[in-house]
Amino acid sequence: MGARMRATAVAEEGEPPKNTRWVDSFGARCHTFVTNADDARSLRILLDADHPVLNTTQRLGYQPALDGVRCIAVLSVVGFHYYRWPLAGSNGVTIFFVLSGFLITTLLREEWQRFGAISLSKFYMRRALRLVPALAFFLLVYSIAGVIAHRTHWSAVLYGVTYTMNFVLAFGDTGSHSHPLTHLWSLATEEQFYLAWPLLLILMLHRHITTLRVFALTAVVAFTLLFLRDAQGIYQLFHFRFDALLMGCCVAILFSSRHRPKLAAVCTTPPVAAAALCLLVFELVHPPLWEFATGPLTYALNPLVVQVSVAVLLVWIVEGAPGFR
Repeated sequence: MGARMRATAVAEEGEPPKNTRWVDSFGARCHTFVTNADDARSLRILLDADHPVLNTTQRLGYQPALDGVRCIAVLSVVGFHYYRWPLAGSNGVTIFFVLSGFLITTLLREEWQRFGAISLSKFYMRRALRLVPALAFFLLVYSIAGVIAHRTHWSAVLYGVTYTMNFVLAFGDTGSHSHPLTHLWSLATEEQFYLAWPLLLILMLHRHITTLRVFALTAVVAFTLLFLRDAQGIYQLFHFRFDALLMGCCVAILFSSRHRPKLAAVCTTPPVAAAALCLLVFELVHPPLWEFATGPLTYALNPLVVQVSVAVLLVWIVEGAPGFR
């Protein structure tokens, strides 16, 4: 494409050369001239906010408010298991997964936009340093306490170390649900996602698939997994909540592209943000929707409402929570 591309940047007031066409450069103070439709299509791909030179998307950076989202997710799960309140506190796992997908995808795409490549070794090292020490310490304490009490489930420790607890719960015998480490299924799901998603994202970026197509592909996979699990009742998928992680990826794909202003305009509209907040609170403190109505679509509606609400609120928070302050 470099040999065929013949582009010249000029001031807005300039006149295009003969037999050329305009290609808007997403609000930059210049225009680019290209000589044919193929060059125009190629340039639009480059300007799709994934090119390391032409991208000007604002970086995410550290967002202290997102730590508050993590806190709400964790407290919801802990409160549900120990105090049975909030009544649907298990949705805290969904909140955490959507947030994780959003952050990981945004950071990966920002790295691609800045350097033109994504370092998988550095990515996996950061994930390991963030997750492995805490898990190792927890399993060590559990093993020591189990030896003292003569109640250690060594197979469960193995499942925890290898991040395979979700596979055991989905496909193992019923006895695998009785040991005290079953909650590690969520960590296993997240680690498996971290292994696969960066590879898929890099593949799509290298093939110059446009942002909207990447978004569409990700959304289709997410909705398919959600429908198969909740509407079709494939129980084995319960411990593989990749749909929630992919929902976070969907919003991150748009957020880290030239479509961010449009996305922010929708999510920060006061009625939209307020509706998302009210729906999320309702989903946490009230019983699941399927206790009010039955049917396969009702089962799928509950997690979908939570995921979309969290996605909207994440954009609203990162954009400064307009209308709240």
